[in-house]
Amino acid sequence: ALQDQLLSEISSETFGERIVDFYDAAINGYQWNQEHSHNIMNLMKFLRLSTSELRDEENEN
Repeated sequence: ALQDQLLSEISSETFGERIVDFYDAAINGYQWNQEHSHNIMNLMKFLRLSTSELRDEENEN
């Protein structure tokens, strides 16, 4: 049954378009990530610092 599903999926007219859309989205997403990962990394560092400071405060009490 799964094979039939795959076959009808692959032979459907929109299959190629959907693959193109998928890769377009993936590539655009990748480029966006390249530009924004720096900001995301800084945010992660900030959050890590914040949580470790909170932990230190908890340990002192």
